[in-house]
Amino acid sequence: MKKIFKFFSLLIFYFLLNKNALAFEFIKLSDNPLTVSYIDNYANQLQANIFKEEDIYKGIFSINRPPENYYSLGYFESTNGIDWQMKKEILNTGEDLSNPSVIKTETGYLLFVSRYDSRTIYRIYSSICDLDFNCSSNLTPVITPDINNYTEKNFWGMGRRRF
Repeated sequence: MKKIFKFFSLLIFYFLLNKNALAFEFIKLSDNPLTVSYIDNYANQLQANIFKEEDIYKGIFSINRPPENYYSLGYFESTNGIDWQMKKEILNTGEDLSNPSVIKTETGYLLFVSRYDSRTIYRIYSSICDLDFNCSSNLTPVITPDINNYTEKNFWGMGRRRF
């Protein structure tokens, strides 16, 4: 019983002192989804990686342009974190791109993305982007699963149908 009490005490203490994990507080508004303005006939977003640099919120969104049946990546900005404006398409491979995430480097950004290859399996890739989010279309594999091993197959994707 003492061990459980100590564990929960340490856990509570950790969360009280760890302010970095709680740096952004997102509050659901009654008029959700967020206001998003698109360009180039894009109309939907699926996922986003949002970060703040100086006074500007920046985001890499998985976006869709009907009637295309896959998601590309777009770069968005916001001054208040609520109203978003698409600045440019940054990556379109003709395959589903999802789960974008970026790391800032000295010369730009390193973009990580999942791609739904051949509509059978997800793989994780990286792309190098400059400070203006001009990203290379030459994706570098980060994780390449063994497609002969069923434990790494994406069974959800194998039976997925788009309606």
